[in-house]
Amino acid sequence: MATDRGHFNGDVAKHVDQEGKTNTALILFGLDDAGKPHASSFNASDASLAEKAARLMGMKVLRLSTDEQQSLARKLPQGRIRKWQGVRSLRQ
Repeated sequence: MATDRGHFNGDVAKHVDQEGKTNTALILFGLDDAGKPHASSFNASDASLAEKAARLMGMKVLRLSTDEQQSLARKLPQGRIRKWQGVRSLRQ
């Protein structure tokens, strides 16, 4: 899911470990700057960065703890964390 802020995108791929089980750890959800709702699921390896991104974007975080929450997460697009490498100066 894209936001106007461009901090995360999602697609409909599933978070699956090597045994074929989902390893989704949390859901980020909230409204973008235009008031449009967004939600994405994140796997355990991205959980820490996803929580930091949620704070920066003013989004909410739901840490998954029940089968019902895991079921809901499987219906959401998979979020992706983009690594920011800084801004290069245009002056030389």
